[in-house]
Amino acid sequence: MANIKDTVDKFSNAKDIAERQQIIYDYRTYGKIDRANTINKIIELRATNEQIAVAQWIECTSQPSIPFEQATDEQLINELEKQIAILTISDTTQGANL
Repeated sequence: MANIKDTVDKFSNAKDIAERQQIIYDYRTYGKIDRANTINKIIELRATNEQIAVAQWIECTSQPSIPFEQATDEQLINELEKQIAILTISDTTQGANL
């Protein structure tokens, strides 16, 4: 049976996914990105979501990273896409445990 925390997590993940999808859509459609907002979204989720933090830690141990301020727009978009994938998998596994 689903508990309140799982339900809140699912809604939070849905919101995080939608925000990232909108940034990606705007970039792919209009070629523009609000870099400060995008970097903030990436950092915020890394700090608040355990699965994202673990994935980022694993990635950092296997390859060098660059500061967000030096990342290209495409690299920022790729990071958002990774976060969406992790959130989607997290939702799927939570659903399997309900």
